[in-house]
Amino acid sequence: MIRKQARRTGRRYPAKRYAAQRRLGFVWLRFLPELEDEFAVYSSAVRRRRALALALLGILACVSFVYDDLLAHLGIVTFEGYLFLILSVLAASCTVVAYKMGLSGTRLQTAVLINILVFNIGVVGATMSNALANPDVPYEADLITVIGIYFSSGLTFYRNVVCGTTVVVLYILGIVALHIHRPAFPIEVQYLISMNVLGMMGNYYIEYSERTAFLFQKELERLAMIDELTGLLNRRAFFQHLNMVWKLAQRQDGRIAVAMIDLDFLKKINDGHGHHAGDLCFKLLAKTVNRNVRRPLDAVGRIGGDEFIATWFDPQPEWLEGMLERLRTDIADGSQDNPGAPPFTVSIGAGIISVGRDLTASAFCKLVDENLYEAKHSGRNRVVSTRHLRNVTRMASLPRTAQIKRL
Repeated sequence: MIRKQARRTGRRYPAKRYAAQRRLGFVWLRFLPELEDEFAVYSSAVRRRRALALALLGILACVSFVYDDLLAHLGIVTFEGYLFLILSVLAASCTVVAYKMGLSGTRLQTAVLINILVFNIGVVGATMSNALANPDVPYEADLITVIGIYFSSGLTFYRNVVCGTTVVVLYILGIVALHIHRPAFPIEVQYLISMNVLGMMGNYYIEYSERTAFLFQKELERLAMIDELTGLLNRRAFFQHLNMVWKLAQRQDGRIAVAMIDLDFLKKINDGHGHHAGDLCFKLLAKTVNRNVRRPLDAVGRIGGDEFIATWFDPQPEWLEGMLERLRTDIADGSQDNPGAPPFTVSIGAGIISVGRDLTASAFCKLVDENLYEAKHSGRNRVVSTRHLRNVTRMASLPRTAQIKRL
């Protein structure tokens, strides 16, 4: 029940999904599906720097065979052992390549998982090949491999468990299947299992802390972008979005529409009914405007006390004018049934422009603001819009299409 409620909260209020997940908890190191993919991308970026440590540990595990052979002058590294060592080095190198290729999220995790499983086969295979020639061959490289998997592979917890357990399983199967007599075999298995348990515990708390940091970071990012009262974008976030879509429209020679919406007679509402009533009016206004901003490149924000702004990417002028008029009437009609708040109206200044290379978003917004000024000083509760503008210098002289309806 709690999980379903958190999922509904995340769908209805995207800005609150991180807080909902934090309240829900993640003891099993799993987020809701819509957040799990986002965390995979985040963790890939955070763990990318560990790729170098992984390669160094992989090379250390492989070279340890040769080092022990030269140190003890036993000549225990066989031809098959060298082949398995080469396989391990290639797998470690491919892991680094996967990080350098810019893969992220599930794709990166899958690529690294496959490479590490191959690396495990190489390391354990080298141990088994050399143990056939000399049962006393050291197995420390297998222990180093387990440690490296849990603390520098960059994989998530459950993938690390799969890789770490694989080392133990391969080691046991190799000794049993090849009938290698190693007096210390039970102790070696005990050490390998102990290393896995310690690695699981350490990796669990590392990932738990990482997921906690992810949720707090995303919450802070949302708080820095979202107006707390209405849940819309704040001034800074909205104009960042507008500048982004403006540049896109310049490249595609597309249109941009901007509308500024101002709540009429806010001071009278606050003085006569209290600031709480004014807040309820803001919430109804935000909800109504937000219903008309649905596409990914469209956005709506609150940029002042009683002033809202919205943008639409490449709309049709006729659709925009009709939608804005419906928006004005929907707000007026909806405020009649707004418990705790008086009826209210809005004034809207809008414009739509085919973006050229010499235009700027800030200049266009200033002229849309002039339309809003005209709407408010022409009696309020109306829409004043400008269509088909090409040049900023000509904007002031072009005719405006005014749609006027009074209560």
